[in-house]
Amino acid sequence: MLPFICLWGVCFLFINVAFSKGHLRGQFSAEPSNGNVFVFLGNHDAEDEDWESNVAGEYGLDLTLANSKYRATRFAMGALFLSGTADLGKDEKGEQVDSEVSVQQLDIGAKGGDWGTSTEVYFGGGISIIQAKVQDDNPLVSGTGRGTGTWLELGIIFDLDVVLLGVKYRHALAKFAVGQTKFNLNGKHIGLTVGTSF
Repeated sequence: MLPFICLWGVCFLFINVAFSKGHLRGQFSAEPSNGNVFVFLGNHDAEDEDWESNVAGEYGLDLTLANSKYRATRFAMGALFLSGTADLGKDEKGEQVDSEVSVQQLDIGAKGGDWGTSTEVYFGGGISIIQAKVQDDNPLVSGTGRGTGTWLELGIIFDLDVVLLGVKYRHALAKFAVGQTKFNLNGKHIGLTVGTSF
């Protein structure tokens, strides 16, 4: 996970400096807003074999807040919700054990972008705090647990005057444990965002 965090740091620094100096898309064409709020609808494509189905639907909220000192950088927060069927292996009878897992995730980080234009491109990253619940007939498996993760995100936002419409791609490394059972949430997130500025 350390190389992943280092890569995020280097990329984010480059994007922030480039946007601040207007090197990537020219000078800002309009005064940026104080922030954005979005509803996110998408899919999580799991990379780990723990999950019976690699693709799970997800939804969430995204919030960015302007930084008065560094114009190109915004504080970012988000809440993500997803559920899926996890493969827990085989029980003592040799039968496959599958359980329903629901995940609630709080994201904290920063995003650097060309805010204040009709087409805003941004790059961001941060950490995740995860709470999960496993529902199973086996009391040794059922329960709630917590975990952490990191994420990198690339997105584009189109200002359509009445609404902001965007697309984002995220790659995440995350783990959580419920009792003695450990789960990986590594994978890709991709979806649509719809929101507004304030």
